[in-house]
Amino acid sequence: MKSLNKSKIIASMSLIIFLILFFSFQNSAAIDYYQKGLYYENKKEFIHAIEYYFKAIEINPNFFDAYYHLALCYYTLEKYEEALDILKKSQKLEPENNDFMLLLAKVYVRLGNFKESEQIADDIISKSPTYLDAYFLKAEIKIYQGRLDEALDIYAKLLRRYPDDWKVNLYLYRFYKSIDKEKEALQYIRKALDLAPYEPSIYEELAYYYFEKKDYRLTEEFLSRLFELEPNNASGYLLKSYMAIQNRDYSKALSYVETLYESYNSNLNILWLLSYIHLTNQNYSKSIEYLLKALSIFPYDEIVRYTLEEALVKANIMEFYQNKQDLAAYNYQWANFFFNNGYFAKGEIMLKRAIRLMPLDSNYRFKLSEVYKSKQLYFKQLQQYKILKDLGYSGIDLKIDLLNHALANSLEVKSKIEPYSIIDSFINVGIFSFPSDFREPHYNINSIFAEMLFDKFASIYGINFNYIEKDVNSLEEISNICKNKKLDYALLVEKIEPTPRDGYRVYIKIINPDNLYLLESRTFFASVDFPILEIASNLRDMILSLIPIRGKVVQAIGNTILINLGWANGITKDTEFIIINKNELHKIFNSIGYDMNSGVMGYGKVKELSETVTSLEVTKKDIYSKVNIGDYVFIYTKPKEK
Repeated sequence: MKSLNKSKIIASMSLIIFLILFFSFQNSAAIDYYQKGLYYENKKEFIHAIEYYFKAIEINPNFFDAYYHLALCYYTLEKYEEALDILKKSQKLEPENNDFMLLLAKVYVRLGNFKESEQIADDIISKSPTYLDAYFLKAEIKIYQGRLDEALDIYAKLLRRYPDDWKVNLYLYRFYKSIDKEKEALQYIRKALDLAPYEPSIYEELAYYYFEKKDYRLTEEFLSRLFELEPNNASGYLLKSYMAIQNRDYSKALSYVETLYESYNSNLNILWLLSYIHLTNQNYSKSIEYLLKALSIFPYDEIVRYTLEEALVKANIMEFYQNKQDLAAYNYQWANFFFNNGYFAKGEIMLKRAIRLMPLDSNYRFKLSEVYKSKQLYFKQLQQYKILKDLGYSGIDLKIDLLNHALANSLEVKSKIEPYSIIDSFINVGIFSFPSDFREPHYNINSIFAEMLFDKFASIYGINFNYIEKDVNSLEEISNICKNKKLDYALLVEKIEPTPRDGYRVYIKIINPDNLYLLESRTFFASVDFPILEIASNLRDMILSLIPIRGKVVQAIGNTILINLGWANGITKDTEFIIINKNELHKIFNSIGYDMNSGVMGYGKVKELSETVTSLEVTKKDIYSKVNIGDYVFIYTKPKEK
């Protein structure tokens, strides 16, 4: 009996020793994987780091530090949903850890959940009043919400308590720089540099500051110091690539970005830069390859989608035919959604994007003809019918005959004027962009928005839009370009501020280039899904309220004249016109454009209205007035009664 008990004791002890050794080995293996993860994370090779953190967690599901660094890698790679999932799963392990909770709050900020993130920041501050990063995050939230006074109040309190903390001074630099107070900003970053002369982030900020100031000597100087302290600094490599792009040294820029791609192969900015460089070098296949990858990671990013469409149209390579077809089908699906829900302008834009990708698709063409019919743009409807005939669309001949018969008595046909052909009298608007803040999510996002706006505004009949591809740096430069290209107004995309997960704030100005008088300055907010559609619809109303419709006399017989404006320009039977001598039209200061008191020869009322031309009955101002072909007409706005 004693022998049996002794055997049981020995067996139990052996099992305990085995378990201790097993778990020690397991724990050692988990730590080894964790250490490898840290090694790759420090090298900025986040994909490899993630693999090892997962292996550590698989062995030890309660390995808190592995969870934290795994989430941190996802956050760095801008995979915020994945980071949130990891943080929520591991929160119960150490719910009071400040670094962990701050990372959770930062993820909520990127996902646009400001309420939750601010609550976490407040909780950290109440428990740990000296944990400064929580204050910084709270101030950042206030800035995103546009509550700048509250953000400044937080920084001011921190500065009073910690005047010699380099981080406080650095954050104050960033704040004042964001509100264009350069003198105050420089004061704080210089102090931060004095307090922490070996801190890489300060040199990074200074390098970007002098790059934006076009002081490339100092940019290189601070970059050199940055790489001495942190040889693999990603922001430094990005800045190097931007400098190479500005110098048109695309091979050097490509080498810098490809180095970054090894560690950040799912970063939107890196993918964007690679596609941009290859597109500039007309290597369309490579550019499209990176844009397709960006779209697979960020499927609802409208800017990526639009740029991919542009690249596919320019490339016109059969290899990507299916991609064009898929994008066109996506646009057509959204076009129908907008039409069915009463958003006709948005639907028309998405439909035209589908046709641009697949111009031979008869279903898309027929849908567009129906859109024109609903807008009473019958000549445009006829144009689509003729294209459909060339495409072999069944039964279209009868529709063409019927429409031609209906249009036989139109002013255009009777006057032998080609519809939509006389546009030289229309106001000419240039679309410009200032260079972007290069730390935004896309390379030169301002010019991308400007190009997209041009594409959408081109459908406003009555205003000629001109997209200026060249970045401008001053209003004087805009004025010179407008004079050379004979542009009447300038629409400037001045600045764009991405807001976390919500979209963009876009700062727009409309300027009279003759005297640089600012006609209007507005800020539009646009969601991530269809930013250009939303901005374009708001801007359309703004433009039409500020910029006059300018037509001209194309025929003149006695007191009856024909002008090149019709209901396609928004003219109705009740619209009245003012007629101005073509040699006496002047632009004046402090106005929306034209002096309509000088050179007035008469007024006109609608006799007969058509799609693109209108017959007016003229009431002359005096017996000496003579209306001639080429004289200008404007919509007459009666003075308000006092």
